[in-house]
Amino acid sequence: CISFIKYIKNIKYQAIEQNCPYEADQLFHMQCFLNSLLSSLKIWIFLAEEDYKKAWDSLIDAQDYITIAKKINTYEGILNFDKHLKSIEKSIFPQRKIYLSAAFTSSIGYCSICDNEFFECDHIENNIYCGRLCLRIKLTDIKANHVALVENPDDKRCIITSYGKENSVIDSFTLEAIEDKDEAQDGIIQGYMLSFKNLDWN
Repeated sequence: CISFIKYIKNIKYQAIEQNCPYEADQLFHMQCFLNSLLSSLKIWIFLAEEDYKKAWDSLIDAQDYITIAKKINTYEGILNFDKHLKSIEKSIFPQRKIYLSAAFTSSIGYCSICDNEFFECDHIENNIYCGRLCLRIKLTDIKANHVALVENPDDKRCIITSYGKENSVIDSFTLEAIEDKDEAQDGIIQGYMLSFKNLDWN
C-alpha cells in the first residue's frame, strides 16, 4: 500500500504541474482510497498489540480518507468499503454515545492551496482543487475556551478513555477495571480533548 501510494502521488504531482485537474482529482481519489485501506489494516495490528486508542484512531483515519475520496467518486466498491468500516466500528469497539469537543479560538490561518491568508482567497475549506484538499494551515494565537461533552463531534478521535464508576476506574475500550480508586465517583473521566491528526492530503 505504501509503495503504491507513493507511486500514485508522484503521477498526481505531474498532473498538477501540467494543470490537468480531472486527472489530478482521480489520482487523489485513489490516494485517499489506498490510505483508507492502509489505515484499516493498521486497526488489526494495533488491536493485536492491545493499543486500543491507536486502533480507534486508525479506524477514524480510514473513515476520514473515505469521506474525502467520495467527494470525487462514488461507486459500489467504495460504498461497500465504507459500510465495512462502519461495521468494524459497531462490532469491534464499544459503542460510544458521548465524545469530547474542545472550543478554542485562533487566527484564521492560511490557505493550503494558494498560501494566502484564508479570507483573502477564493478557495473553500474541505473542497478539492486539482488533486489537493483545501485546509486552513499556519494557525496562530490558539486559545482554549472550554471542553464540552457532545454526541456528534467534529473529531471522533477525541474520546473518553476511562471513567470513574463506583470504586474503580473503567477502561472505555475493554470495559474492565484498570485501577482501584478508593475515592472514585461517577462522572470522573479521562480522555483526549484535542487531536492533532496528520493525514496525507498532499
